[in-house]
Amino acid sequence: MIGIDLFCGAGGMALGARQAGIKVCLAIDSDCHATSTYAHNHRQTRTLSMDIRSVTTIPGQKVENLPKIIFGGPPCQGFSTSNQRTRKVTNPLNWLFLEYMRIVKLWKPDWIVLENVKGMSDTERGFFLDSIVTHLESAGYVVSWWILNAADFGVPQIRQRLFIIGSLHGIKVEKPQPTSEQPVTVGEAIGDLPEIGNGASTDVLPYRTKPRSSYAKKMRGRMTRSSNNLVTKNADYIIERYKFIPPGGNWENIPLELMLNYS
Repeated sequence: MIGIDLFCGAGGMALGARQAGIKVCLAIDSDCHATSTYAHNHRQTRTLSMDIRSVTTIPGQKVENLPKIIFGGPPCQGFSTSNQRTRKVTNPLNWLFLEYMRIVKLWKPDWIVLENVKGMSDTERGFFLDSIVTHLESAGYVVSWWILNAADFGVPQIRQRLFIIGSLHGIKVEKPQPTSEQPVTVGEAIGDLPEIGNGASTDVLPYRTKPRSSYAKKMRGRMTRSSNNLVTKNADYIIERYKFIPPGGNWENIPLELMLNYS
């Protein structure tokens, strides 16, 4: 199967697509730093750093008779429940899903996979989710959608995401069932990493302990040292927030007076 990755970012969804046997032929994102990372990790994919609204042609002739898929996630910031300032129809970035729909209609893939934050499903009383479903159904797709929690699939994080699947061939997709009976804890996942402080700037450091779980062992692979130990220099009030988040908690556990910059 041949794929196009829209709003591709650094290539997280593309990694999953490749593991599923999809040959990603094109990736598009407006962030040049993200596409630079993408191109480094997905060398066989043509990567374009450009505004999706400028895309007017797409590959066609050489893949005409092959199954095709479009996947990706439009900008999510305007749908996040932690953002109450621009979580509305007046945010122009919230309408970029229409560019996704435009390219779907241009390329007419057999499948589409659209991912976003859970908040997209209820922003403006579900307006955006309803619009996406309507656009896809009007283009001939049978649509399935669900909210999935990453913790149910082996990821050490409670992270709920909206997935919208469209089939051009009348297939209604069943909701994926959890693959993990017991979620991986954060301690099991990263307890072997170096201890670093606010503003740390040493990239490569030795691991602190042996892997503490099969997950950590898999992530480490054959590496003997840990890289990317770089930390933003956070303000004191941001550091203070972390004290109020219990295991399994999130930003909602933080006192309102420490969240005033979001109001």
